[in-house]
Amino acid sequence: MEECELRDGWSRVCIGLPPVLIQVLVGLLCSIVTMLVGLFAVYVYLSRRAKRPRARSLSFGLMTFGFLLGLPSFLWHAANPTLLPSTHVGLHATFVVGDVIDHVGFVMLIYWDIVNEGVRLALALDPKGRKLGLRMSTAMGVICIVVQIVFLVPFWILIYTVDTDWQRSTLCSAFAVMQYVIVFGAVPSFIFGTLAWRLRSLWKDLPGDIPLHLLYRLRYTQLCLTLLTLLGVTDGILGLTVALVPFFTVLSGFLYDCVALLSLSILTLVLLGIEVFLTYQKARHRTNRPCQLDASEVLGVVQSGVSLLKITSPAPSAPCAPPAPGMRPAGPGLSRTWSRLGPVMPPVWERGLGQGIAETFQEIYGGTLNSADCMEDPPTSEVCIHLVKPMTAPARCSMWECLAAGFTSNSHVCAGAPRRRHLARPTVMVSHCWASSYRELMLIMKRYDDNTDRSNYFFVDVFSMNQHDFADLGTYSESAEPPDMYDMMLDALTRSIKVPGCMLLAMVPHENSKMLTRSWCLYEIYIAWKVKAEVSCGFIPEAEQVMKQSLTKDDRFIRRMLSKINAEASSATVKADRDMILKLIHSAGVDRFNSFVREKLRTSLRVVALTTLREVEGKDMEIEDVSLRRARGVGGVRAARGALRTRPEAEALSSIGIVKTSLMRAAIGTHCDGCGGDIGLPRPSH
Repeated sequence: MEECELRDGWSRVCIGLPPVLIQVLVGLLCSIVTMLVGLFAVYVYLSRRAKRPRARSLSFGLMTFGFLLGLPSFLWHAANPTLLPSTHVGLHATFVVGDVIDHVGFVMLIYWDIVNEGVRLALALDPKGRKLGLRMSTAMGVICIVVQIVFLVPFWILIYTVDTDWQRSTLCSAFAVMQYVIVFGAVPSFIFGTLAWRLRSLWKDLPGDIPLHLLYRLRYTQLCLTLLTLLGVTDGILGLTVALVPFFTVLSGFLYDCVALLSLSILTLVLLGIEVFLTYQKARHRTNRPCQLDASEVLGVVQSGVSLLKITSPAPSAPCAPPAPGMRPAGPGLSRTWSRLGPVMPPVWERGLGQGIAETFQEIYGGTLNSADCMEDPPTSEVCIHLVKPMTAPARCSMWECLAAGFTSNSHVCAGAPRRRHLARPTVMVSHCWASSYRELMLIMKRYDDNTDRSNYFFVDVFSMNQHDFADLGTYSESAEPPDMYDMMLDALTRSIKVPGCMLLAMVPHENSKMLTRSWCLYEIYIAWKVKAEVSCGFIPEAEQVMKQSLTKDDRFIRRMLSKINAEASSATVKADRDMILKLIHSAGVDRFNSFVREKLRTSLRVVALTTLREVEGKDMEIEDVSLRRARGVGGVRAARGALRTRPEAEALSSIGIVKTSLMRAAIGTHCDGCGGDIGLPRPSH
């Protein structure tokens, strides 16, 4: 007894390892446990601001608590490696409770979070396989939890009580086979590897520019499954070695404390660190969301902006220095007052606004029109004709410019949320049909904010474009020669998609989207592909639920939607536009064009399937009632009734028709040199 310097904690056999090695490894384990506790405290704080999957949060909590309970035993052993914690009843009991809790949490993390998420992603479009996979992973989690409790508690009691060497050797071999080989070893690693391979194959069916939140889900799940596969293979080899080779059997306690638990703590720290990063990203996006303005406040901002921008005096005759490239100079349509506030305005394609601002115009529409003239669910064109154009008519500028000027003069509005919280460079270009519901367009934009977990800035033509003067699309040029209208229009359309790098298709109604029947909408998809922009399909929440049910049954929904894409069957506001479109598409090949659009939508719909099928606990799916949420602003809105009815409706309808028709002519009838693409549409003759 005196000749043996160090004994194994399980076999109680003398081992020829230096005590300093035990001190270093166990000390490292104590340091990692301390970092794990601190990191989990940060995770708890961030989770108050961002909802996370309940199974994941509970798993990390149990694992952290389990390691914390084992910390006294680790510290005691690191202080003096010759003393065995398994011989001290208090330390051993605390360690046993912590070890069981730690293993239960690890099993929950594996089967109820990582494997379940892998099944949802890999089998998103296979309803039967997905349902069976979720049931199997949940059942495996329950079975493994029961096994951990039933096996570990008697095992640790026997480790403390038995005395003979052969009994301890048998216990060590049984533990190696049960834990290393069966529960966490080669058997489950086959499942983990299969799911990881399926997720890798899934990447081939998705576009390269998938939404960020989906990218995080795929990478996190694939990384976890890969690590679990490697861990399972390693555990299987280690378990067989410990069970069959006597030299390693007597080292069972050392291998468990200094190798297995150390590896598990490092893995837990890495996974928790990734989860803290994802939670921080989500919490930051939610914290930075701008405050919501009611309708009366927005109306006041617009009216202030119109007052600043309307023509109050003739423009100065002295020449001005040219503005920065890409900026529009303050011309005759801008007053001297506004010129002192800011001499230039950003070009059309750099005018983005938040969804909350755009949504208030639905309430303003209902509050400023007589009940006889007000539609209950107006299309976007109705909102533009009867609201946007009359409000901006005195200044003859875009609604975005009125808002920008109004925020400058109303800095007290929404204290702590300046103009840049509501107006900024666009992050998404919204492609929508003006004949569709404006309310549903707002729901799609809000849903996109929710799915991306951030406040996006949308390029919406109704607000970003000047509905009175189409020349607003142009940029400042030192050349005396006026720019070619087709080049200017196509450049504006291309940049409005290229600048944000993302285009959101408002699919309304979802079963027979009007967008897929409009020639200019199909061409916008083509432009997005040429500039390598991300194309996302947006649906209202109710449609997402219908889609979820349809996509989990079969792919008939996708086939039915794609079958309706036919450029020859598309329509345009003006027959001449449609003829021009068909002529250009025929020259490039109708079948090639249709195939390209179908393929782009097919990959986008796969992304939609994955995002609509995600099941994050605590996600609120209810749709807020706009009228109730902003009821306090109705009174101020109705006070302005009558001021917006001064312009004849015929003039508004005529102007808006000119703008949309010109945009379609330019966007579809012009070739963009340098944009690339397999489908080369020739430039029309003038």
